[in-house]
Amino acid sequence: MTGAIGALPDAVTSPVPSILGTLGLPGFDSVTSKPADAAVQSLRKLKERMEKFRRTGTWSLSIPFQHYRFYCRITEECVGGKWVETKREFVGDRVGKPAWVESPPYEVQSVAYDADRAWNAMTASFVRRNSQAEQQIADAARACGG
Repeated sequence: MTGAIGALPDAVTSPVPSILGTLGLPGFDSVTSKPADAAVQSLRKLKERMEKFRRTGTWSLSIPFQHYRFYCRITEECVGGKWVETKREFVGDRVGKPAWVESPPYEVQSVAYDADRAWNAMTASFVRRNSQAEQQIADAARACGG
């Protein structure tokens, strides 16, 4: 007999933003830096695609912002008349649809001079945005035993 699903008291229950799903990358299957690394790699590929345009003017990025809810799923079974924990899983589910978030604009006067600076300025807030949430997810996964 399969028992209740419990939530870990200190697990992260607030939504966590991510751009991975909309970019076609795997979600937070495991709690490592792989999702963040994959997102950065995707942003680099996007930058390479954009370089063919090589235009001056105001540059900005529009990034999908996805919320997640992570929790510890505990499975219990009745063994000899007592409930015994048989499985723990740290899982994450998407919450709602992604919302598009704009980067700060960057004025590019010379593509050769400003392109890398513009790219770094436009992506910095997205890279920083997930760092605290990623740490909370990692802590909750450890607390869950995952």
